[in-house]
Formats: sequence, structure tokens, C-alpha cells
Amino acid sequence: MRRAVNVAECLDGWMSNADRRAELADIHRLNAWFGGYAVTLHAVASLARPRDSAKLTVADIGGGDGQFARRIVEWTQATHPAVLVLVIDRDPATPAPDPRALPRGSKVVRIRADALALPLRDGSADLATMSLLLHHLDPSDATSALAEMRRVARLGAVVSDLLRSRWSVALVWAATRIFAATPMARRDGPLSVRRAYSEEELHEIARSAGMTRVDIRRYPVLARLTAILS
Repeated sequence: MRRAVNVAECLDGWMSNADRRAELADIHRLNAWFGGYAVTLHAVASLARPRDSAKLTVADIGGGDGQFARRIVEWTQATHPAVLVLVIDRDPATPAPDPRALPRGSKVVRIRADALALPLRDGSADLATMSLLLHHLDPSDATSALAEMRRVARLGAVVSDLLRSRWSVALVWAATRIFAATPMARRDGPLSVRRAYSEEELHEIARSAGMTRVDIRRYPVLARLTAILS
């Protein structure tokens, strides 16, 4: 199945704040119900192994309103009670989670910036994550974004996206028709699958970004693909 190019999703263009929040809510709900968050967090846990330090700093690239960041905090609490997640997103309209909803000692900070120019020092984060952003980038920008993740993350990076296949298109089409509340999500969902990078394409992008370890895992039943990179 060839990758769709030169076609944009609703989230790529201008949207009212209300429409953006509504579509993001659909995306979060589908990720939670259909395992997208779970497989990504398992990959994060494989890098965030217990260490002498209780602290863990994660740069979540394209993290939107911080819903995935909150799950990172909750998932790693047993091994890292003090977690700092830097949610880096260029959209100014999405606030960070309420700090009162986070476990004590952990923090989520939102930074408005572009994935291609992260405002972080080399090695200033332990991990970098990117969920459902890569397919929005063309190959050149995708390579630059992964190179930036490699630069700022000491232990490695986790990239999670959709698995491009006809089965995935059908699955996401059905899921968005049944469970999505917005017409934007119903349009963007199947298109996101068609825009996603294949395992071979992602491997090449990661290598071009300077990654020497490229561990890609496919989850066909969930229409997901995750990569552990370093």
C-alpha cells in the first residue's frame, strides 16, 4: 500500500479551539480504548528501567494537551516517583493538564516549540517520545525531528504511529465511524493510516537521523507500530 502524500488532515490546518479540542478528545479516547497508549507505554517502560535516581525527564514531542504525558507519569510512578514531562507542541491553544491531577512529586510542563528545533540542551532529557505525529511530517522533516529527539534524549526515543495497511484503514474507518464524535476525526483517522510510514520507511528515516539501534514492533490487530530508537 503506497503512502499518501500531498494531502493534509484537518489537524494540519487552521481549526477553531473548540474543534481542535473535540478532535483531540476523540483521538485520546480511541488511543485509550484500542491500545495505542498501552503499546507506547510498554515501549517507554523498556527504556525507563529502574535506576538509582528516582527522577525521570521525558520530552513528549507533539504532545498536544498532555493527555499522553499524564499517562507517562502514572505508568512510571512505581520506578520513578519524580517524573518531569516536557510537552513540546507548536499549537498555542492546548493547555497542560491540571497539576492537581498528577501524582505528588511529578510535573508536566508545556513548551510551545517546533519538533524540528527543540529548545532543549543536548542530553537534557532521559527519554523522548512522539505519538501520532510522525505521519504528519514529510520524510525530510521526519528525519530532522528524529535527529532532534536523538540529540536531547540520553537513553533513547520511542516513536508510535499507525501501521499502514488496508486492514488498518478498514479498522480505523470502522472505529471512527462508531466511536468518534467529530466529522474531523472520521475524516482524519483513515487518512492518517494512509499517510503513515511503513516499517522499512521508518527504519530508513531513523538511520538517516543517526539512530544506531532501531527496534520496530508491529501490532496489526491494533493498527499500530512502535519504534524504540537510540
